[in-house]
Amino acid sequence: MSSLAWLMLWSTVGVGGVLLASAPAMSSSVGWVHQLRFGLSTADLAVLQRSRHQHLVTLAAWAGVGGVVPFVVVGGARVIGLIDLSFTVPVGLALLGASVAGAVSMRSMKEQVAAARMSLRHQLTAYVDVVTMLVAGDSGHEGALEQAATVGEGVLFAELRRALREHATRGGAPVDALDATADVFGLDDLRHITAAIALAGTEGAPLVRSLSARASSLRSSLASQQELEARLRTSRLTGPIVGMALVFMVLVIYPALSISP
Repeated sequence: MSSLAWLMLWSTVGVGGVLLASAPAMSSSVGWVHQLRFGLSTADLAVLQRSRHQHLVTLAAWAGVGGVVPFVVVGGARVIGLIDLSFTVPVGLALLGASVAGAVSMRSMKEQVAAARMSLRHQLTAYVDVVTMLVAGDSGHEGALEQAATVGEGVLFAELRRALREHATRGGAPVDALDATADVFGLDDLRHITAAIALAGTEGAPLVRSLSARASSLRSSLASQQELEARLRTSRLTGPIVGMALVFMVLVIYPALSISP
């Protein structure tokens, strides 16, 4: 491989590394950096407990590995004389590998987001159950919202405690803290529950009955979603099972057909 080719390669790697390292500093003054999420919204990144810069670094690392491996393998084979290809072939394979690795990384992250959102909804169900019990025990709904946030563990409970402390310092209502948490995670179920609590506070609606209905509806939705995912996983097994059956039939039948009469 010519020295010019190596110079071009390492110059590209160096420029990419400098841009990636300077992204946190650039984000304070350059607006377009805030838009670099590559398929994940701000709420999705919050669900993953990952900053925008960590997300970009992860994608860059996956793409770098996917690009370097084929380049090194094919380029090394060309250098030692095992294959005779032009320089464009390892470069093309490197670009293809980087694209595939980036796509695989994005798909994995989206699956992680879906699993994390499912966990958030389970935590929300537990939170609503605790709030309902506290309200039924003659606790005020504002005090119940604060007490219930202290009894659980998980991302949702931690964010609720943080938001409640922040709004209490500012003199805001606990319901506003729940709204802020729903905005952070993009959690529509929490918005609906907050609306029910606000309605109870302003119009005297039966809060216990409303919260119980919301919790029951959320549990039913989670059960339906889990059942659907289980069916999808089962349907994905149909192809491999049929393939294994066909292979087994060939292994059994072929020796009998090959035996001469």
